Amino acid sequence: MESLPNGDAEQRDWKVTAPRTIDLDGVRELVVDSTAGRIDVLGRAGDIARIEVVEVRGDPLAVELRDGILTLTHRTSAARFLERLLTGGQVPPGKAKERCVASIAVPARTRVTVKTAVGETLVAGIDAEVSARTVTGPLLVDGTSGRLSVHTVSGEAIVRGHRGRLAAESVSGDITASGDLSDVIAESVSGSIHLDLHGRPETVSATTVSGAVRIRVPEGVGIQLAARTASGSVALNEQSFRGIGTDVRVSEGPADPSVAIRTEGVSGRVAVFHAAPSETSGAGR
Repeated sequence: MESLPNGDAEQRDWKVTAPRTIDLDGVRELVVDSTAGRIDVLGRAGDIARIEVVEVRGDPLAVELRDGILTLTHRTSAARFLERLLTGGQVPPGKAKERCVASIAVPARTRVTVKTAVGETLVAGIDAEVSARTVTGPLLVDGTSGRLSVHTVSGEAIVRGHRGRLAAESVSGDITASGDLSDVIAESVSGSIHLDLHGRPETVSATTVSGAVRIRVPEGVGIQLAARTASGSVALNEQSFRGIGTDVRVSEGPADPSVAIRTEGVSGRVAVFHAAPSETSGAGR
């Protein structure tokens, strides 16, 4: 791979068609828009950002640095994108795949926005605001802190070891999140929502139509549960509630610290429970 020497730092626009490495300084925000392939965004120490392009098929990968905002764009044509969605991300034999595979390492305090359609996405080690969106591609966010927003249509979204606020939205893809989540808003239509809370969470809101909700709370943290469901079931530790138009308001554990949990659903099952002592002692980022 080619590495861009410091003497070429005046160049701020690139069209990348083959494997290449580009080093840049002065990056404070990253924006990635890619249809297919794989995008890894990694937080690193220091002030230098590094782009490692592994593979580009189809149109060139457009790279631009303007006023501290680093933008990478690789879009598939509308016709090909529709074909990918109709075939579950697969391209019929004999047709070349349009895709981009790249790893972008940026200073950990860089604000990150990543959008993809059918490609895989990884965001790890970022200590700033992160927004990650996908249509059908799998999404993994690992070891981040700050304000986090994830959105998926049918792809699975996994958040591991996050510290801070989380807003997650899905249509049919499952949402799984763990970490020191201070405030959580999770919404889904038919996908399930699984939350593993560490530390001292404050508020949680989980809304689904038919998806299941499962929330684990640290031992020693009280639970104030307000749950509403049309025909689903609600369980808090050993207590269970079921019936048409069930509206549950119940508390368990100490008043301080405690977490306020609100759930709403139509037919999905809601289960809220305390972690076992061994699970709480082993929890962490």
